[in-house]
Amino acid sequence: MMNKGKLFLIASAFALLSTAGAANAATVPAPIYNQNHTIFGTNAVNVGVGTPTAGNFRFTVTDVGSPGTPFPPFNDLGFTVSGPTGSSSAGLLGYRTTPGSLVLSLAAAQTYFVNVIGMASGSAFLHSGTFNLEVVQVIPIPAAAVLFSSALMGLVVVARRRNKTGEVVAA
Repeated sequence: MMNKGKLFLIASAFALLSTAGAANAATVPAPIYNQNHTIFGTNAVNVGVGTPTAGNFRFTVTDVGSPGTPFPPFNDLGFTVSGPTGSSSAGLLGYRTTPGSLVLSLAAAQTYFVNVIGMASGSAFLHSGTFNLEVVQVIPIPAAAVLFSSALMGLVVVARRRNKTGEVVAA
């Protein structure tokens, strides 16, 4: 039968590891921007997104095709993120030539511009495509939490070995 100390140690390790296993080692709060936009033919859409604070933000562009129509997704879809003209962060901050995500460290709470360039499938004049733009602030998990959880797991292993053999095992 397990004593209370070992049970507490195992429960603590499980709780820490379950919270530390988030995607990209970060917690992600609700999006600050999440909207669909349509591109007709070969065109571009420029979207201004205001960030509430400085910090790390994930800009994600997803090709959702043309909902409710037989049109397939885009042949090409890419995007850039730039800062406002005349600001300390003016100019190109990042880009992707395919749908996906960019995580950028933004220096100030201001409006940043996402320019999405796309070419819908088929005829450039008849088809359209829809994309989703989502922006969330990414809050990194402190490295100490990951290090502490690995040390806690090491203690669990040592405790289990000691329990099986009845003697102290050097770690």
